[in-house]
Amino acid sequence: MVITLRARFDGKVLIPEQPVSLPTDQPLEIAIHLHEAQEATADDAYAPLYQLVGLVEQGPEDASVYHEGMVRGDSAISAVR
Repeated sequence: MVITLRARFDGKVLIPEQPVSLPTDQPLEIAIHLHEAQEATADDAYAPLYQLVGLVEQGPEDASVYHEGMVRGDSAISAVR
C-alpha cells in the first residue's frame, strides 16, 4: 500500500497536514521530497489579469460592428455570442 501525505517537520517529528489512518507500531518506509519555497513575484499577482487580457485579445477587433444586430436580436448575430 502506498500513501502520499504532506507534512511539516518541527525540528523533532514530522507533523501531517491532515489526519492519517495508519496501524500503530508498524514499521514504515518513508521517502522525503523537499519542496522549495517559491517567492511570490509581482507577475504572480497579475496572472489572473493577464489571462483576462488574453481572452479579450481573442475577441473581434471591433465589437461595435455587431451592436445594431445585437440590439435587434438578429439570430445570426446572437449565434456569434
